[in-house]
Amino acid sequence: MTAQGAKLPKKTIRIACGDYYMRTVTAADASDRWGQWMADPEAIHMLNAPAKTLSKSEVAGYIKTFDQRSHMLIGIFETATDKLLGSLRVDIDPKLGRYLVSMLIGEPDYRNKGVTNAHASVRAAVAESQQWKGKAPGGT
Repeated sequence: MTAQGAKLPKKTIRIACGDYYMRTVTAADASDRWGQWMADPEAIHMLNAPAKTLSKSEVAGYIKTFDQRSHMLIGIFETATDKLLGSLRVDIDPKLGRYLVSMLIGEPDYRNKGVTNAHASVRAAVAESQQWKGKAPGGT
């Protein structure tokens, strides 16, 4: 585990998960399509957020708020097409040895299609990539 108070190293994540892969997103991944997810009724319900279409530049700004150390943003992509399907937000608390993963499948056609089955791979990879074995809230 990372020593208390030590800064986590910045990490670039890439995880192959069969039909999908996940990787650290950058501002270059921002798109108007991603911004439209924020106005999708089902997505905003899952996020408990107000409906608001974001511009590409607003999405890029959002992406830049993640330090890729203790606050990571990971994109979920379709392997065959490189299409961005959704994202994972990973918030790590090295002091308590815990992390929280929040996931959104932004593309409606991919919801309830098994994309989220790769979630367990992310949890393991995050713990391994950060070189500590944290616990998710709830002890899992």
